[in-house]
Amino acid sequence: MTKLSVDKPTKMVRFLFASLFVLTLVFTQDVYAVKKPRLRFSVLTHLPALNMKIRLMPDARAVPLSSPSVYQYILTRGQEEKKIDMYDPHDLWVRTQHAGKWTDAYHNTLIVASVTQPYPRNFPMKHITPDEFDEAVADTKKPATWTEENLVQWVKDFTGGKNMQTEIIKHPPSNLSKLIHFSFDGVAAQTTAYAFLPRLSPAQKHKATGTWIFAFLILNPMMNQESTRSTITQRFLSSIAWEYNKRTGRTSLSKTFQKKDGKSTGKSPVFIQSRKRVADSIKNLKDWWFVETSNYIIVSNMKRRHRLMVRDLQTYAEKLRGAYSTLIKPQVQIDSVSVMRVFATPEEYVNYVGPDYEWTGGLWIPMKSELVIKPINWGGSKEQRKRVLSVTFHEGFHQYIHYALHKQVTSPWFNEGHASFFEAAEVSRSKLYIPENTRYIDNIKSLAKAGKLDPTIILPMSYPQFYGNTAEERNRNYALAWALIYYLRKEAPFADPLVYSALPDKYCNAIMETSDFTMATATTFAGVNMKEFKKDFTAFWKSKRRRAKAARNNLFKGN
Repeated sequence: MTKLSVDKPTKMVRFLFASLFVLTLVFTQDVYAVKKPRLRFSVLTHLPALNMKIRLMPDARAVPLSSPSVYQYILTRGQEEKKIDMYDPHDLWVRTQHAGKWTDAYHNTLIVASVTQPYPRNFPMKHITPDEFDEAVADTKKPATWTEENLVQWVKDFTGGKNMQTEIIKHPPSNLSKLIHFSFDGVAAQTTAYAFLPRLSPAQKHKATGTWIFAFLILNPMMNQESTRSTITQRFLSSIAWEYNKRTGRTSLSKTFQKKDGKSTGKSPVFIQSRKRVADSIKNLKDWWFVETSNYIIVSNMKRRHRLMVRDLQTYAEKLRGAYSTLIKPQVQIDSVSVMRVFATPEEYVNYVGPDYEWTGGLWIPMKSELVIKPINWGGSKEQRKRVLSVTFHEGFHQYIHYALHKQVTSPWFNEGHASFFEAAEVSRSKLYIPENTRYIDNIKSLAKAGKLDPTIILPMSYPQFYGNTAEERNRNYALAWALIYYLRKEAPFADPLVYSALPDKYCNAIMETSDFTMATATTFAGVNMKEFKKDFTAFWKSKRRRAKAARNNLFKGN
């Protein structure tokens, strides 16, 4: 008998660097708050995937689609269990229609979509696999001609608006052959939308069939609605033009950042699917590009001046991936692809992850299967590069262990301890070395001096307990977790006798067997004299000689 049950995804915030941009963001928003909001369209932008060019708002910020949310289910056949990733079908469908999203300084938002596929219905479950979605799309008949009724249903599905009023514009701008205006009942007055067909020249009709385009606008409520609609008609709709065989700079941008030895052939079907998903999410966003390595897809809007740093990311992320797998062997075959999103500005990062995570320097978001990196815009290029790589090494471990241990939720001391261990990595093309982490060593020295160097206090902690109620608690717990893993990895395997060297592997086996990080920790330390363990741990950190010897121990020969 086959049984499908939900394994609710756990979204864990990964601590790294506090934001230095809070005051700047607050000040900027206050400035805009006192200015009178307005809507303008002046920046000509090409949308190559639609063979179309439009005018955007000045200073409009491109907003890429995030990866679709993943819902983990457990498929049970007898005694066998298999975890599978499933998705909201509406989320997958919207991605097939979405063409671009932009937001300006006054919080006016424009979303453009192409009307190409009705929303498939009658799914057997709330969440489905990508293959099931593709089958449903193939079975859904497309209308030979999109009628007003078809369009209204499509708009309802795309926007979630239940009650709408439609107005067929009898005299559309000369560049459009058909134009329909949509207004939404029960929705804020600042929401408006249009569907339109291009007016193609005889030459263009040989190159394309007319496709309905949908423009959805969410506008600042402080603006005058009548003048706003006039602006949309005269400055936005009237400026739309169609072009064919227009070359885009996307390929050249990707080539600029792609390392020549990056592997683009021989990819698995899962990798190819992920690559397409990433490419589709930025297909009409001018400054966005992506590159790929053996295990990663890196998507970003960083400028050409950061080319060397991006190439270092490609090289060193793979090098660290090898180091992760050296210490923690994958317990299952890893088919999933690691997506890394690197933003050009801290503001874009905050807009993407939300204000609750503004203080972070990076996040691994399991529900999105994305590693997200905030850039550093202070210091010189060397300092910026070092910080970004450090964040990537930390968050990259969270991403790796998620897949390597079959998406088990691991203990904070083990997970954050290893991430903090790897973030200190010093790496070049010829070596990989893990020194003591300068972020935590002073804290460890202070705890040792005060007689409070006790790693056992973090072993039973949940994530909320580990992150603490204060910055002081959080910093202490991170320091202890790092010091514990450093001791187990750099001292214990080389000590005589080998009392604690097997504990990390024992933990990995226990978490796979129990699927419970509290039980896994208890199993790992069963039989360990915790009083002696604390004594040995403290003695190590108080000994300059033993620390110096451990620092010379090479865990990654040949890496």
